[in-house]
Amino acid sequence: MSERLRFLIIDCYDADGQLSLQKSGATLGGQLYLKLLNILAPDAQKDIYNIALLDQVEIDPSIYDGACWTGSNLFLSADNPACINHINLCHAFFERGTPQFGSCWAAQLASVTAGGTVAANPLGREFGYIRDIKKTEAGKSHPMLQGKPDTYACFASHRDSITELSARAEILSGNAHSAVQALDVLFLNGHFWATQYHSEYDYAEVGNLAQTRKQALINDAVFETEADVDLFSEDLLEYQNSQGQSLEIRYGFDPAMRYPAENAFELRNWLAHFFNL
Repeated sequence: MSERLRFLIIDCYDADGQLSLQKSGATLGGQLYLKLLNILAPDAQKDIYNIALLDQVEIDPSIYDGACWTGSNLFLSADNPACINHINLCHAFFERGTPQFGSCWAAQLASVTAGGTVAANPLGREFGYIRDIKKTEAGKSHPMLQGKPDTYACFASHRDSITELSARAEILSGNAHSAVQALDVLFLNGHFWATQYHSEYDYAEVGNLAQTRKQALINDAVFETEADVDLFSEDLLEYQNSQGQSLEIRYGFDPAMRYPAENAFELRNWLAHFFNL
């Protein structure tokens, strides 16, 4: 390992996905991870790679100590050819034994790359502030979830879910909507720690993301009308930017989740476990 750690952040949104995020005021996925890593691993070098914007992957896995994967607007369940580059790069890092970490799309990508399956969740889209995520027995002792309570909340935005685990994957937490909310995928020579949820988000990011996904949220019956989406977004933005005690009571919000760098135990634990940070 080099004296100065070098991390690759793979931004998995395609051009349309990135443009939609920017139009609604949401932060690009790669920038969210960069912000966290700048706080949690300030001395490491970080590169952002927009994999979905390129026809061919031109990355040498040997120059990176670790890889972090963002969410995405793509769907592995759709058998999209654009996903092949993601799978190939993920496989290359597994083969080299490079520790990988990621959220949402990343959990599904790790599973598919290692031989698992992903499909549209029959319960529909899971979105917003998600409660009652419970650690499995394995998760209670796994280093990835160290510091988190046995039942916890987080932010989510996904339609697909992992339906079949790969041979050496271990479920660390789940809830009634998605049986796999956190997992450790061991494949070839490497580990990929991943969450189906987004610990890199804060309330404002979810509020802006609701605007990005407005029509999809209505189509999937998460909200009935545009006005409902707008009110939800306004409430989350207000709560992020103020103490908002009435909103905290109304939604059951956890104030600690205003601060991703303090709340992202999973990424912090990944850095500690694999890199002694």
